[in-house]
Amino acid sequence: MGIKLDSFDNRVFIDEMVSAGDRIVCDREQTIYTAGAPAQNLYLLEQGLIDCSEHGVVRFSLTIPGELFGWACFREDRVHRATAVSKTISSVIQIPVASAIHTLDRHKETAEELHRRLEHHFSGIL
Repeated sequence: MGIKLDSFDNRVFIDEMVSAGDRIVCDREQTIYTAGAPAQNLYLLEQGLIDCSEHGVVRFSLTIPGELFGWACFREDRVHRATAVSKTISSVIQIPVASAIHTLDRHKETAEELHRRLEHHFSGIL
């Protein structure tokens, strides 16, 4: 269901995105972000299980290493609509939105591909 970073053909883009972030280890049941909070980071799952829920209902789970989440950082209002909780001890890369945008600005074709994938991804959810 998610978009995997390594599914893009641009290896330089992938390396820049990963190196722009910091690894954080989340404890079991640790909240990564909450609905209504400012979206300041994009996240990349390295390992573990993350549930994303809206109004207490799990909308989707992330289990595949390389999946990106926290897309609200690209919304105009930059406010999370969901809450992300680590259901196991998990490792994620936390990429500041300014760094993610800078990397996307440097890789226009990949940014356009990401935009198309996001439109497709969210058209199935909404």
